[in-house]
Amino acid sequence: MKSSLLLVALFALSVSTERILQDQPAQAGSLKVSLSVPSVNNIVGVLAGILPSCLVNNKTLDINYTQSGFGYNIYIHDLHINTLNFNTREVYYVPETNGTLRVLFGGIDLNSVMNGTMYILGFIPLDAAQLNLTNLTVQLDLLAVPMAENGNKWQIKEVSFIDLTDITIQTTNSGWNALIYTLHGTINSIVKSYLPQVSAGITYLVDGINAKLASPSGFMFNLFDARFPLNLTTTQAPEADLSNKTLNLNFDGTFFDTPAGTNHVKANTNDPARLPKTNSNQVFIHQSMLASLMMVLEQEILPVRLNDTNTTNQILQLFPEIQYHYGESLVSEVYVDLTVQSGGFLTLSQASGMMIGKDEITTLHLQVYAKNSTMPAQEMAVQFDMDLLMVLNSTIQPDWKLYLNIPKLLIANTIVSHDNVGMVSRNYDSLMTAVLRSATNSINVKWRRPFDLVSLDPETLPFIQNMLLHLQATPFLMDEFYYVGFTFFMDPTPMSRATYNRYTDRVTEQYREVAYRVFDKLGAYFESIKPVQNVAQ
Repeated sequence: MKSSLLLVALFALSVSTERILQDQPAQAGSLKVSLSVPSVNNIVGVLAGILPSCLVNNKTLDINYTQSGFGYNIYIHDLHINTLNFNTREVYYVPETNGTLRVLFGGIDLNSVMNGTMYILGFIPLDAAQLNLTNLTVQLDLLAVPMAENGNKWQIKEVSFIDLTDITIQTTNSGWNALIYTLHGTINSIVKSYLPQVSAGITYLVDGINAKLASPSGFMFNLFDARFPLNLTTTQAPEADLSNKTLNLNFDGTFFDTPAGTNHVKANTNDPARLPKTNSNQVFIHQSMLASLMMVLEQEILPVRLNDTNTTNQILQLFPEIQYHYGESLVSEVYVDLTVQSGGFLTLSQASGMMIGKDEITTLHLQVYAKNSTMPAQEMAVQFDMDLLMVLNSTIQPDWKLYLNIPKLLIANTIVSHDNVGMVSRNYDSLMTAVLRSATNSINVKWRRPFDLVSLDPETLPFIQNMLLHLQATPFLMDEFYYVGFTFFMDPTPMSRATYNRYTDRVTEQYREVAYRVFDKLGAYFESIKPVQNVAQ
């Protein structure tokens, strides 16, 4: 339960690390997230209905909590939650403010059984005692405040409010219950007197985040594993668009491609405008983010073996010197590697899609490794180096189908950079073009039918698919950016409390078990992430 409830906090804090940064002016990042606040309100409303049922209802929590004061002592060993309900859950911009975001959970009712002891004018055992909280309210007002007129440093201004209408305790002993009933007002007063401490605890957490935001630190996130450190430092304060009720977040969004943390990608300077009449929630991935990811792949993953028997056989037929050198017992493998100078090798075009090698020389290496029966291990027989221009497009349609296509590939300036077999002079450009086009044609044939993303996890992804409607991911909506957007199933119209509850009840009943598996997997994923080590600029 603890890991799942703190999922957002883990994302923002646990994966962070110190990284020395220079003070920089506010600017667009390589990753922009534009959220519809009404949509966030709908998401929170549904999750607040589903999460208790999935994560805490009918669960026993080890509390081991002691609270003492003048004339009383309370110890709670464990708490078994029967039901936890949120009657009100809302996220909205507070009217007549300059962008204060209010997160409100009200009418929270807790029905539970606790084990412990209580001393108020006498010892009262609380074994299997019924504990009910009625109408607990938690309200949090958040405002992003820039620290300078033109800088990327900002702080969270927070005001919290917590209130509780009533608390009741009932034991299995009628005598103890009579005493507790007599002390009901005293117990309520004791509990309510500590509510400001809860508010202070929230302030403490916010102050911790502010300390990170104010210091020369960045937030680094291992997207897949430690080889893929993603910089999620904000490049400017969150922007509240009150007229459209949106919240815009700009992140650095680039991966670091060397252990020293050097990033060779040119920073993005274009701030994409939110697309009208499309998705409630929109993500804009700049070409520099994708380029930095490919540079990490170049270092950490490449070269990779080309698992295509047809391509390998074609190379051996076109270049018989290899077969002649190693003889009839030849065993060969083909590997592909890539060398780029900087992040300029990858560009996104609304007309063409993703282009590799258009604005910057991109060198493709085709390596043939070989051995025969007299050799203990493979050796590099020959390596071809060539300039590559390729168009590679990938899109996701609203039905969660992934499409992949390579419509264009050009080869130029091919040389033999390593020769162990005595290669003869040829028009290598035309031959390499034929080899690689044959390989890409094979890929295109395999992808004539799109890949169903839901098939990756048939147990949990249908649940997410039903929540995130009109999903689309495409490079064909604007230059320089890859667009990802979705609309929550309750959007666009914010729903009433009664409608929230109806939807929540229906979704909870239909997806109770699968929702639990989804959140359990997410919690396990975030807990598995280790903080990135300090990275020098």
